[in-house]
Parts: sequence; C-alpha cells; structure tokens
Amino acid sequence: MSKQTIFDRRVLVAAGFAVGLGFSQTALANPAATDDLEVQVELTAALTLVCGTLNFGTIVVELGQRTANNTVTVDGAGTATIGGDGNAALGGDAAAATCTITGINTENTTVSASIDDLDPLNILSPATSDGPESNYSGILSVALDLFESDETTSIESSWNGTSAVVYTGTGDTSSDFVIGGVLTIPDNNFAADNMGKYEASVTIEVEEEDV
Repeated sequence: MSKQTIFDRRVLVAAGFAVGLGFSQTALANPAATDDLEVQVELTAALTLVCGTLNFGTIVVELGQRTANNTVTVDGAGTATIGGDGNAALGGDAAAATCTITGINTENTTVSASIDDLDPLNILSPATSDGPESNYSGILSVALDLFESDETTSIESSWNGTSAVVYTGTGDTSSDFVIGGVLTIPDNNFAADNMGKYEASVTIEVEEEDV
C-alpha cells in the first residue's frame, strides 16, 4: 500500500515538470511585440501664385462741388502721380503689387497670367474695416498695368485680363511680376460720410506651358 502511494507521487511530480517546461519553451521560441505605423502624405500645388495689394494710397478730396475728374497712376515701382483737373491731391502710402510665381517646372516654358472677370474693378466697394458710412455715388474704376520684375519694363498697359506672358523660361523655379494701375475718380461730389477706405478684388490665374 505504501509503495503504490510513493509511485503515484512520483508521477504527479514528473507531470508537473513536463507542463512547466512546455510553457517556458513556448515563450522563448515565439516572442511578440507591437507598435503603430503612421502613414502621411502632403499635397502641394505644382504652380502657386501669391500677390500683394495694389494700393493707391490716401487721396485728399474736397467736399462738395467737384470741378472735374482725377486719375491716380501707380507705376511698377509704386510711385503715384495724379492727373486731371479735379480738386484732389495725393496723400501718400501708394504701392504696386508684387505677384510671386513658384513651382515653375522647366527651362523651356512660359507662364501666362489672366483674369476672367474685371467687373469688380469698376466699383470699389466700401472696405470691411474703416469703410465710409455711406458709399460714394460715383464709380471708382481701376485699369491694371503689368510690369516685369524690374518694376519698369511694361508687359501690358491697361490690361484687359486676357492672357499675358509674365515669365519666359530661364531655368528659375520662381519668378515675380508687378501690377500697377490707374484709378479714375469721377466728378461726382463727395460728402463727409463718403470718406473712408474702398476696396475691390479680382482673381488672377497663371498657367505654365512648354515651348
């Protein structure tokens, strides 16, 4: 009776070792770990255009009866001059707009600029900030002039928005052109509540073509 009992205990001990070794071998033979894989992509336009602001500056006008119209011309260097027989004068802070093209692809290429709709330039609306209390009754119209990056060489005067070449391939990946213009102030009378900022905007599109 006592021998049977000893035999049974040995079997139980042997079985216990066998199971323990089995778990240990599994842990060593098949290690595992995890981490997260992040996937990203960034898209950017092949050709981009960023334009500044064409600013005719501050124009000093007399209230009441106007004798005639005035024109204010801003050239490619940002210099303003006034013309016409109206009673208006320059007040300063004029500036031409520099437009920068980036992402030009090849050496043998041209980039053209165009505007689909010039109508917003026929009336400069009251600015969203510092605008007049009451809109001026006259039409403040603007004609645009295109200049090369040297600010003096004219590309096109009185630009009507049709396609105009503003870059011819030189191997550069970026290039500038400059926009000036002529503001016409009609002979409509000014009232005190017409004083303030006026503004307009148009969308310029550039397109690259191989030559």
